[in-house]
Amino acid sequence: MQGKVLWSLGLMMSLASLQAHDLYRADFENPPFSPGNITGQDGWEEYHISTPNLGQISTERALSGSQSLKITPVNGGANSWWWRPTPHDTSTSPNKMIDIRWDMYLTSSTRQGHYGIDVYSDTVERVCAFRVNENSQVEIILFVNGVTEQLVSTGVFVQRDRWNRYRLLIDYNTGTFAAFVNGQAIGGGRINSLAGAVFSDADIWHFNVASNSNDVAFYDNLRIMAVAQAGQEGDVDGNGCVEDSDLLTVLFAFGSNDPDADVNQDGIVDDADLLMVLFNFGSGC
Repeated sequence: MQGKVLWSLGLMMSLASLQAHDLYRADFENPPFSPGNITGQDGWEEYHISTPNLGQISTERALSGSQSLKITPVNGGANSWWWRPTPHDTSTSPNKMIDIRWDMYLTSSTRQGHYGIDVYSDTVERVCAFRVNENSQVEIILFVNGVTEQLVSTGVFVQRDRWNRYRLLIDYNTGTFAAFVNGQAIGGGRINSLAGAVFSDADIWHFNVASNSNDVAFYDNLRIMAVAQAGQEGDVDGNGCVEDSDLLTVLFAFGSNDPDADVNQDGIVDDADLLMVLFNFGSGC
């Protein structure tokens, strides 16, 4: 009996060590965010090349709650970044994968810009990037040999004037990353080997095309997590085991757009998510 108890305790500790670790999450709600410039709120920073574009907490549109981060191009602007430092050393942590998720709404307009996420290391080296361009096509920035930066068009287009759910999964073990839109894999490749083992931040990134873009973007439900594995299908809490807690999370969020319970990341917690948990129940335990 004592051996069984010790084995059970050991299993629980092992599962706990695999638990996804939240580096940062922002629903852009109040608190801690108030309408206005995001810079200086909850530790957020910004950097601009040329005229600053605007990054503001807004009540104009939100997927969940009543606020989101609104990015507005400014005439004469170029590249702009907004971020909150979230350092994580993958060389010392068992969680060697970074899982970044966000919802993004792009308006259609006569002059459209680029919007996405740009990932950096603690040495300010670019790790990889993921954006939607002026033609609404998804592009990724990878490093074909771990060093040479390359912009790649995925051939995948997103619909504007609606919310879409995006994800970047970066594996520091293999030196690769994968990109997803609404739960569907759309591409990936090598990360920058010069970036090193320390993940620093996932930046909200805007490129103001021709310095006169007149569309806007809204970001909501930003999640940045450090995980030990890509995830057992149906494992909502990231502990490696599909169990009661995962089922309850989906049931309590049923019908919502909660990104933490949206197993297939298609933007809605529905029957498909519930079935994924049920069909995989007990896996990894």
